[in-house]
Amino acid sequence: MLKLPSFSDFNVTRHSAVLSNGVRVTLFERPKTPITIQLGFLSGSRFDPVGKEGLAHFTEHMVGAGTKKFPTRDIIATFIEGLGGYYNASTGLDVFNIHTAVVEAEDFPQAITLVNEVVNNPLFDTKIIETERGSILRELARKESNPGMYLHVVRRNLFYQGTPSSRATLGSKETIEAITKEDLIAYYNAMLTSGRAQITISGGISMDEVVKGLESGLVMPKSSRFVISEPLPIIRNKAVEIKK
Repeated sequence: MLKLPSFSDFNVTRHSAVLSNGVRVTLFERPKTPITIQLGFLSGSRFDPVGKEGLAHFTEHMVGAGTKKFPTRDIIATFIEGLGGYYNASTGLDVFNIHTAVVEAEDFPQAITLVNEVVNNPLFDTKIIETERGSILRELARKESNPGMYLHVVRRNLFYQGTPSSRATLGSKETIEAITKEDLIAYYNAMLTSGRAQITISGGISMDEVVKGLESGLVMPKSSRFVISEPLPIIRNKAVEIKK
């Protein structure tokens, strides 16, 4: 009988903890490997307001565009790359993710400093908002001009038609242009909360070091745990949807 591999086969040990603010943390400890950190929020594009589709993705652009301590993308990059690491963020249907990594466990507090800044102190500067809006519109144009990429947008729209999950992550030209600074700040305040958060870490670091670093370095006030209590409705008004 075929034996499936386990974490121990790869010298990996799984640990779990819950921080004082209620955020769940999972560590996949593997000695002598770089440390990757993913802070995920259950705040993806399915939660975008009607008429403001693309808001989660736009917010993702803004939190990484500058903070009080790191006012520009270049300063963020210089800081984290100076530690041999990287910073990135992504938005999907369900989850809004912040990713970062460093090489050594001793640099973990520095990485958490960056994550804390991104989560708590984004600038939402008016000029940067317009710069990012232009960047998102160009990103949308690239996707729409590439059938292989745009097929995924149409597929989601067909499979989940009539439900929040049918919304395109990038939104449309009309909805991107309709998003205001107030919309971005409101979404940020409502959606990047401890009750929607989960932290996943892997690499050569102990759970004690992880918990100590997160408790002291990541300020995220406790909020009620967000749970999706109802399944998506099954709506099929038409068997086939065709889009040019």
